[in-house]
Amino acid sequence: MQSGESDRLSPHLKIRSSRVARDFLVSARRDEEAVVYPLRPSHNEAGRENLSNPMRDTVNLARHIVASPRSASSNPSSSLLVSRKIHQYRGRRYFEMGAIDVKKIVVGGSICVIAIMLAGFFLHLLSPVGRESGERQISFEVKPGDGYKDIISNLGSKGLIRSRSAFTLLSLVTGSAMNLKPGLYSLKSGMTSGEILSKLVSGSRTEISVTVVEGYSVYDIDRLLSSLGVLKAGELVEANKKNFFEGRLFPDTYRFFKDSDVDQVVGKFLDTFASKTDQIFAGNDINSTSSPSGLNPRAVQGTSAPSFSEELLNSPQARRDERLILASLIEKEIPDFEDRKIVAGILLKRVKAGIPIQVDATICYVKEVAIYPRDASCYPLSALDFKIESPYNTYLHAGFPPTPIGNPGISALVAAIHPKSSPYWYYLSDPVTHKTIFSRDLEEQEGNRVKYLGNKKR
Repeated sequence: MQSGESDRLSPHLKIRSSRVARDFLVSARRDEEAVVYPLRPSHNEAGRENLSNPMRDTVNLARHIVASPRSASSNPSSSLLVSRKIHQYRGRRYFEMGAIDVKKIVVGGSICVIAIMLAGFFLHLLSPVGRESGERQISFEVKPGDGYKDIISNLGSKGLIRSRSAFTLLSLVTGSAMNLKPGLYSLKSGMTSGEILSKLVSGSRTEISVTVVEGYSVYDIDRLLSSLGVLKAGELVEANKKNFFEGRLFPDTYRFFKDSDVDQVVGKFLDTFASKTDQIFAGNDINSTSSPSGLNPRAVQGTSAPSFSEELLNSPQARRDERLILASLIEKEIPDFEDRKIVAGILLKRVKAGIPIQVDATICYVKEVAIYPRDASCYPLSALDFKIESPYNTYLHAGFPPTPIGNPGISALVAAIHPKSSPYWYYLSDPVTHKTIFSRDLEEQEGNRVKYLGNKKR
């Protein structure tokens, strides 16, 4: 700067330069967190070593102006110089701060994008399973004492949720994990995990306890369920015509919803039958012995009972079906377990010999099918009842009936699988004591009939 230009500087500019220098030191002290800028150089000389090189001269000059404003007025070029450098420094700092802001925006934006992607994936894991597989109605039971981990594991096994981990996280975050209530639930595969969780927290609908008695037929069970409001009258019977399951509606105590879905009800019966009887059938000689002698290949007119081919008659499943039919007969006729084993042996022996088994319970089944949906007592049987033409009439046709005539319990199934050999060929039941009376031949049987039943030949 020329001396003439320096002389033209006004006192106001000189004073202002001193204020600018002071303001600069204050702002520099804010910007550089690790350095303290004293107003006088002697207060902290070591602070100079911490300054960046582009800054050091400017800071020293600013300190000098602040400390000695009069000397600065004698050297106005220095005042202008510090003003220019201060402006340059501030411009550089603004640029650097702008770069930092851009970095913050980029990092923050990346974090937001990742968070949105993770949230979307989490929501997908909580979405309904039924979108891909089609919506299904599923009965789901939470038993008393089940922990939330067991419940979530069962939900996954039933195909009601996409991810056990996501459902667990949702239940823990919402505080619902410890509030899942026991009960029987009717859930749909089209429900989200949130909807399922809400149902489990709010509790199930009112349940109806249903006890199916050993020996009940599908017609008896249909009347029972419809009387309690579980199904509509005739629903179970119609389902049985489409997918024959008489004999597999296992006698037990069940819990159903009012107005339940018939497929769910049947499914629960069949699941219970499988769980209760698989071990009974497994490992017994019925799975490996010669073909069953009692299965009747006649189809049942008016029902969906199967017509057996020779190949099917020789299959392990046919042997199991034969014993299931046999169990349904002795369930209806014989109360005592040991007597049941003897009667099982008698019936198998008579079937093998081609002698009609003449089981009264089969006549009752014929009558029950004929009068449904009405209900009436089977007994006493009339002479005309024994002449009704039906594949189930074991007085007219040799062999076992085509299907079970009821749903046997464990005792009857075990007796049918483990028949007992005996010298007897006939039996009857004392109507007073309900004791089974055995006979070695037809003559002895007729004598017992007169003695205990008070009637002659049919």
